[in-house]
Amino acid sequence: MDNVLGAQSGAIAMAPLMAESLKGGGQKGPLPERPDPNEVQKLVRQYVPGVKSCYQRMTREGDTRTGKAIVSFQIAGNGHVEQLNVDAPQFDGSELAKCIDLQVSRWVFPASRSGTTAMSYPFVFIGG
Repeated sequence: MDNVLGAQSGAIAMAPLMAESLKGGGQKGPLPERPDPNEVQKLVRQYVPGVKSCYQRMTREGDTRTGKAIVSFQIAGNGHVEQLNVDAPQFDGSELAKCIDLQVSRWVFPASRSGTTAMSYPFVFIGG
């Protein structure tokens, strides 16, 4: 399902980057004040297949709605996701928002000295 905004075929090739981030091995020297926006963007693109799988599961069950899910969260200083919110009103009554919430709650970003960094990403799903 390539109809998800931000989905890129190169996401799988970036798996080593995520593995380093999860191990904490990607960070050399002192922690940055804030997460590097380019690094965050790379990781989000890498995590997109998990979000896509939520929509694919829904469509396999026969629900082919079109709509948008806005995922808002904060990256804590330790790199973990906090204060996660998935706003997907077009998908009320489906399991999509719950599935996306589960996926995003597992995302890990590089640690930083700042307390939190607010993020928001729209995902557009186009049914068949």
